[in-house]
Amino acid sequence: MKRFFLSLVGIFFISIVDISQVMAQPEEGRWKPSWDNLKQHKAPEWLLDAKIGIQYVGAPRTFNDQDYWNWSRAQQRARQLAAEEGYESITEIDRKAKNLNVDYVWPIEYDDPKSALSAYVDLGAKFIVSMEAAVIYGTEGLRMTNAEIQEARRLGLKVGLHYNFQRWGGQPSIGDPGFVNWMIPSLKKAISETEADFLFFDGKQLPSSYLKTPQLVSWYYNWADKNDKEVWVNDDLGSEFGPFEAPCDVIGFECMTMNGVSVQPWLLWDCLRNEWNCWVNEYGMHVRTGDKWQWMYKPTDELLQVFIDAVSKGGGWLIQMINTETAWRTLAPIGEWLKINGEAIYNTRPYRDAVPNVKTAPNREEVKLNGRFDPSLKTQDWWYKWSFVFKESLKGAPWYLNKSKDGSTLYAIHWGWPGASVLLQDIKPVKGSDIYLLGSSDKLKWKQVGNDVLIQTPKDKPCDYAYSFRVQLK
Repeated sequence: MKRFFLSLVGIFFISIVDISQVMAQPEEGRWKPSWDNLKQHKAPEWLLDAKIGIQYVGAPRTFNDQDYWNWSRAQQRARQLAAEEGYESITEIDRKAKNLNVDYVWPIEYDDPKSALSAYVDLGAKFIVSMEAAVIYGTEGLRMTNAEIQEARRLGLKVGLHYNFQRWGGQPSIGDPGFVNWMIPSLKKAISETEADFLFFDGKQLPSSYLKTPQLVSWYYNWADKNDKEVWVNDDLGSEFGPFEAPCDVIGFECMTMNGVSVQPWLLWDCLRNEWNCWVNEYGMHVRTGDKWQWMYKPTDELLQVFIDAVSKGGGWLIQMINTETAWRTLAPIGEWLKINGEAIYNTRPYRDAVPNVKTAPNREEVKLNGRFDPSLKTQDWWYKWSFVFKESLKGAPWYLNKSKDGSTLYAIHWGWPGASVLLQDIKPVKGSDIYLLGSSDKLKWKQVGNDVLIQTPKDKPCDYAYSFRVQLK
């Protein structure tokens, strides 16, 4: 362990020396390290089209919650150590990581990238998150190998990096002397090697002047221009920025949704259980309270309804995946639903107009008032927060409305089977046009009733949960 610590210290100070050269050579281009300049950058169309991203955890396995914790730490530790050994490229992790001494007793396993990445496509993902650095190794996803990244791109998936500013396990972390001097060159190296399509930051406890995020983001945007890539960053750029204030491309809300259509693109960054992965340790104890933790999974139907609601409000879904049998079983029906109804989700935009004063749901004060949320933030009952999120999604039910990008087609998603007929209010289809239910080839009979349209549904249900009607508007 002593030798390992000294190795880390050596790597750390070498990185500090390297930073002067890296920072002295910013990527030339139109983007400057000024928030006034950087706020002109906009989220790319591919993200607005994509709707779903998943943090990479390897090929599906049948772990329970406890075994997954141990396995994921060993997997990420091997990948991290391979990088820290100074290998020239992330491609060498495949070859050399298995020869390293991993300090968690669990087999280091390697997957066939094709079968592994295909599983994420089956869930409906359009972009994949490679975990560059986590609070605890493995708990927020895995660092993807070059072979995995190449396969993801072959399947049409975008690939980006998740970086947590708080790093445990003997590595430099936010607030440590020299942290930024170590962080920035390591991130630039990872960006270049992975050709990152986005950067997702996590943990903004100190100002952007300390984190040097404007310098990093301007470098990233100019690098992307040079490499003909359309990229984005989220809003965890510094502690001085409150909700909706950061000069970013995308707002990322942890287990929160919106109460209306947002002008700015946003992502519901969501955990599948009643807590984020990193806050329960290897003994099954909550690290903030010391209590024995009982994992609970969010139901499939609630997850899907919240997602459909978010899309209708201009949002998307970023899933903090966990490689347990229950997690894959929970998400599988959503992937099947998207195979039938994807046309009503991907490449769409909200049908309703944006709300200028849109707010998060829940807001912090609502959660505090219940008494189950500690105002000091020592404990957070994410399950209770989920109840606010789910209740918000019910307000728009049963209809959730999206439109094609050119505005010619309405996708009206009805939660639950409507029966023999259904009334769609304040909609006027093109006279004589056809209305279809996705998953069915039948032309549906319909008639205009004042400002509403009455639609006869087909006899057979094409799927479960929710049903998408395609209506021609132009």
